[in-house]
Amino acid sequence: MFHSWTAERHGLDALLTLDRKLPRLVGRVKNEKKREIDIRTEVLQPLDLLRRLGISDPDTLPISRGRFYNLF
Repeated sequence: MFHSWTAERHGLDALLTLDRKLPRLVGRVKNEKKREIDIRTEVLQPLDLLRRLGISDPDTLPISRGRFYNLF
């Protein structure tokens, strides 16, 4: 939630994350019945961002499970 709060505090439109739980958690907090919390920053996963950009069929990545890829 800290990253979401920081993005909200600095007025970002969206926060891109690889975390699967964070978007659900933010959605749950937004919809909590006890007290309405106004969260304007959207928390998106990469595929959500691609859909928003109109990319419905992204390229697949040639990555093998269990293999280490050195970036350098």
